[in-house]
Amino acid sequence: MRYLVPLESNQGLRSKISAHFGRAQFYAIVSCEKLGAEAKVEIRSAPGLMHGGGCGATDIIKSFGIDAVIVKGIGIRAIQILREIGVKIYKTSSETLDQVIEELRDEKIMAIDDREACKGSRGELSAG
Repeated sequence: MRYLVPLESNQGLRSKISAHFGRAQFYAIVSCEKLGAEAKVEIRSAPGLMHGGGCGATDIIKSFGIDAVIVKGIGIRAIQILREIGVKIYKTSSETLDQVIEELRDEKIMAIDDREACKGSRGELSAG
């Protein structure tokens, strides 16, 4: 599977996870054959993910064959658009990319629920 992870910075595996999908400065493409397997990582700048670009993320997702996104926060509109194109959405509480990869390796990622969509601009998942 290929996962897209929004990042605040490009510091390799120590890159901080963006608090909100639509405000990411960078993104990582994490590829692994299956949960628990070794992961390959590529980091790119993310001008298309910034708010105001509509869902420019869909272009990125389609061009790189992304199967799922792993986020700390995401709005309901982005959830709907991603689901419409068949992309799975997972949540993380990890702070850095290496921690997200560890979650994948340990099979600890959890699907996001619509009730957890961001409310407002704080970039936090709601409590439900």
